[in-house]
Amino acid sequence: MKGIDKMFRSFAENNEDLVIFFNPALKINYVNPAYGKLFGISADKLQGRSFLPFIAEDDRSRIQRILESIDYANPSTRHQERAITINGVKWLEWVVKGIFSKQGKLENLFGIGRDITNNKILEDDLRSIKKRYQNGEIVGGVGNWEFDLTTGNFWGSSGAIRLYGFPPDRDTLTAEEVESRIPDRDRVHQALIDLIERETPYDLEFEILPLDREEPRIIKSQAVVERDIDDKPLKVTGVIQDITHQKAAEENLRLSEERFKLAVEGSRDGLWDWNLITNKAYHSDRFATMLGYEPDELPYTSVAWSELLHPDDKKKAFQTVEDYLQGKTKEYESTFRMKCKDGYYRWISGRGKAIRDENGKPYRFVGFNTDITKRKNVEGAYLKSEERFHKLNDSLAEGVFLFNDEGKIIDANQAAQDILGLSTTELKNRFSTLSISRLFHEDGSQYSDADNPVIKSLRNGETCRNVIMGFINPRKKGDVWISVNSTPIYEGNRSQPINAYAIFEDVTEIRKSEQKLQELQAELSALKSQDN
Repeated sequence: MKGIDKMFRSFAENNEDLVIFFNPALKINYVNPAYGKLFGISADKLQGRSFLPFIAEDDRSRIQRILESIDYANPSTRHQERAITINGVKWLEWVVKGIFSKQGKLENLFGIGRDITNNKILEDDLRSIKKRYQNGEIVGGVGNWEFDLTTGNFWGSSGAIRLYGFPPDRDTLTAEEVESRIPDRDRVHQALIDLIERETPYDLEFEILPLDREEPRIIKSQAVVERDIDDKPLKVTGVIQDITHQKAAEENLRLSEERFKLAVEGSRDGLWDWNLITNKAYHSDRFATMLGYEPDELPYTSVAWSELLHPDDKKKAFQTVEDYLQGKTKEYESTFRMKCKDGYYRWISGRGKAIRDENGKPYRFVGFNTDITKRKNVEGAYLKSEERFHKLNDSLAEGVFLFNDEGKIIDANQAAQDILGLSTTELKNRFSTLSISRLFHEDGSQYSDADNPVIKSLRNGETCRNVIMGFINPRKKGDVWISVNSTPIYEGNRSQPINAYAIFEDVTEIRKSEQKLQELQAELSALKSQDN
């Protein structure tokens, strides 16, 4: 020991890491000052004592087994433990090496330790972030993927693994596994080649056959390619989203819109119908969606038009309407820019006809808006535009809620606020799944705790899909109908959910489309009769 002491002490005394020398009975022969400082006991007073009492009780037996496993064939070990220090419980990482006699007998052990508490905290934070991210993918029906062009390795997130129907315990996917679930793999593969070789935008919709179900799903996939400073492609990163329900809804809307288009010949774009007496204004879905809005995001008044006009176009646009309504011009046709939801402007052509009373006073104004941005660009007009990939939650047109374990809303995205007509603050103050009495079934009966999807997720851990719920929007007339998906969120080993996500979409227009169509057909027939 004395021969070792000189070399050993010269190494240990000024080392910031923890240094310990102990015998097979786990009694301390030597510790450096850093060790004593951590536990608030001088190094001299620790000699001859067991260090086991400094280890958290839940870890002691495990550490004993690890140290007892050290022998000539297994001379060292690396392990982590929780230690009871002068500043509370800390995580330590140890490398311990046995010191053996010439006959191979274990005589002493030498260990170097380091405080890794901050690393463990970061690891826990990263796990929590990853869990929230994975929950977000599940609720949103999205996934991410990456293809390394230098190694040929393919990576898929947990959301992507779920969408393709592979077991959730899989770490990742291979490119071959993914392509095997895509019937139209040649088209998808060619689109990837075009992106890499020609920088052709990769924005696809295609069908997949998930491994865990018989029915196909429809996927929307977008991707970008990353290159080095020499413009050599390095990897492709993409996002996928399950749009099966969206496509089904679109098909229902398409059938209604097909009949609608037959009734409004030539009106391939946004229809508007402005009551000049009440200032109420109906607008079709296309009127809003051509600007990036959902239909109910725009008010059903003339403000839906006037407040979105470009400041430089307002005066002329207002004057054109005024001149026509006053009879100074025989026809109404106007060109102006309107602000989109993303903050940019699109060029619009407006055409319309006024309905007048027996005295020639206009009381109704009906027409169409057409997006002519591409034509204006061809003609040389400059249009500022930039497409950005928005974060998952903000890019969703569907509303998203996060509930705490008491059923209270603790967060809501913009779409949720718009659909419900309330701000995040109002939602947090007024809405709780345990107190809402305004939610009702399609037959008009109130939702109870037993059939409320969010309460099911919080209390029973159920995942609920496509639950139709009605409610009265406090800032709009008429009932609003939503389709709700909810899922529980767990933490650690807790058996009870700590949160629940709910994602919902406004399906009011689907329910109203038939009624709207009938009304519009009658109104347009009246207009045509007057024109004739």
